[in-house]
Amino acid sequence: MFWVTKLDKNPALKVRCKMKEIISHVETGKYPKCVFQASNYNPEGGLGTLSAMNIGELLLLDFDPEIDSTRRTLERIPENDPQWKPHPKSMAIGRLALHVARLPEFWTRILTTSELNMAHEKFPDIIFESTAHLLSELERTAGEAKSQTAKASDDHLRATWKLSFGDRVIFEAPRMLLYRTVFLNHVVHHRAQLGVYLRLLNLPVPGLYGPSADEPFS
Repeated sequence: MFWVTKLDKNPALKVRCKMKEIISHVETGKYPKCVFQASNYNPEGGLGTLSAMNIGELLLLDFDPEIDSTRRTLERIPENDPQWKPHPKSMAIGRLALHVARLPEFWTRILTTSELNMAHEKFPDIIFESTAHLLSELERTAGEAKSQTAKASDDHLRATWKLSFGDRVIFEAPRMLLYRTVFLNHVVHHRAQLGVYLRLLNLPVPGLYGPSADEPFS
């Protein structure tokens, strides 16, 4: 949760908002672009220093923590059997892990193009090499994605981006929305799958949003 100050009627009024609500306020202009990072909030000492943030800065508020959680998951992927899968219809652990490591690259693609037609695109093979390679790919793709997000203008992030396959439009939406739905939620989704894989392989599962059975608070 983050705090937004509603300045139109009462400068002291505090409104608690989820990230999607903050983005909605920025897009519609209903509230000013003034937010407080959660780390600056002091329940006893007030809200801290007011700082105006653009859309890219808002999107990046949880970028580093989520990439760090992804790193902590990928570093536990075993190298001895990258073809292991929990079910015949599941993706092999090595392929899934590399897909997760490269997902920030898709966000960079969204930021640097106007559309993608998958019928005309050839993607690189997803071939597991090593745990070290997973981590290096994550650093490479996340670094570029963060850099591109930081320099993107509000207008660019509000603009529509399209994914299609031939004549079929899969989705068309503002980039600022796709950051969450196509990139960050996508990472969290597949990272959670990897957590299940680790548990089934009797390997330690990291505590990402709280404790896990392998990483209790005490």
